[in-house]
Formats: sequence, structure tokens, C-alpha cells
Amino acid sequence: MVFGIGEGKIEIILDRVNYSLGDTVKGTVKLELKSPKKAKELRVKLWGERSRAGKSKSSKEIIHEFTLRLDGEKEYSSGEYQFEIALPKLPEPKLEGKVGEILGVAQTLGLVASPPRWYIQASLNLPMSIDITKTVQLNVV
Repeated sequence: MVFGIGEGKIEIILDRVNYSLGDTVKGTVKLELKSPKKAKELRVKLWGERSRAGKSKSSKEIIHEFTLRLDGEKEYSSGEYQFEIALPKLPEPKLEGKVGEILGVAQTLGLVASPPRWYIQASLNLPMSIDITKTVQLNVV
């Protein structure tokens, strides 16, 4: 295959569907390779980001990022790797009534950032090739 495309795939299996801030995300990275691959590392990354849509452009702000190394440089075969990563305890202001309505309108207009979205990504870092990755969005309520 050319540059790592089609060399294999990664699946992320999470212990549950819904999470809250401060929870620990537990899961399994399932690595399925067509043949053994020499790689620099296998890692899982957690991050949260907010979007802000303006009149002329939109932007994203990373509010939290953490990378966990599951294994180091070696020859990888298909297998499963367990992981645990804690979501941060960032408080989200919950405003009700007229203030909450105004905040909702401001978010829609892009005047304030949207609520954060949380993601988990698993990557097998292949030297001189495209990494094998999988990203899933977490449902943080």
C-alpha cells in the first residue's frame, strides 16, 4: 500500500455512551493490521474545543488537551490496548431565564463561544507514512 493507506485500522470501544465533566473515560483501542508494522508509538488523545462563528470567519479554541502513550517504539501486530483518561472538572456556567436566553442568542450569532465538544483519538505513529488514526466524539452532558 502507498504511504500507510489501507495498512490497517483502529477502533475505539468506550465503556459507556454518556459522560460528565470529571468522569474517567475507560475504553479499549482495537488495532487491526494487515501485517506487523514498525511504529514509534500507540497513543490516545483527549481534547475539548469550542467553536466561535463570526461574520467573516469561524475559529476553534482548544480548552483542554491530554495525550496518553499506550505503548512505545516496536513492531505492532493486531491487538487490544486498555486506557483510562479523566475528563477535566471545568465548570460550565448554567444560566436560566432571560440571561440564559440572551446567552443562547449570542452563541447562535457567534458573539460568544459554543459549548465545548470533546473528542478521543487513537493513533499508531508510523514512521515515514500516514498514521493510522480513529477519532470519536464523546457525549459529555
